[in-house]
Order: sequence, then C-alpha cells, then structure tokens
Amino acid sequence: RPLTDLDRAVIGVLKNKLSMPLETVKYLMAIDADTKVHRDSLSNMIYSMNKDETILALCGETRVENKRDSWVTWIQVFEYYTNHHMKKA
Repeated sequence: RPLTDLDRAVIGVLKNKLSMPLETVKYLMAIDADTKVHRDSLSNMIYSMNKDETILALCGETRVENKRDSWVTWIQVFEYYTNHHMKKA
C-alpha cells in the first residue's frame, strides 16, 4: 500500500530522531503517557502476532482506575466500553 502521512512521520522519527535502522523494528507500540501496561501484555501480543502473520495490529482493554471519582470518569468508562466492545472487537 502507499505510505500515509502517519507512516512517513513514524519513519522520520525512527530514522532521524532515534537513529534506528528500520529493518530492526519489528513491533511498534503506541500508548498514552498515563497508560499502564500489564506485565503479560507484550508477551501475549508478540506471541499472537508471531503465531499468525495476518495479524497486523492489536488493541488492549482500557480500564479507568478512577472510574468512581466523578461523573466525567463514569462517562469515560462508558465511552471506552462502547468503543472497545462495539467498534473494535
């Protein structure tokens, strides 16, 4: 497929900012700054991708830790639930 603007931006950062040869990059994980990754997540994702080469991307489950703190966080929980279970899954 033709490269997208995002592809070109990621390639530019890997090559020019991080000095990483592209042929050494097999996996790329993008997360928010406040995201906590479960200890087993990476090994499970890599296992799944190595087992089936048709898997090009994976998404995880988002949990809001402060979900009972305010009505805003309650809405966040609902949004994350609907996005993951109704759109992505």
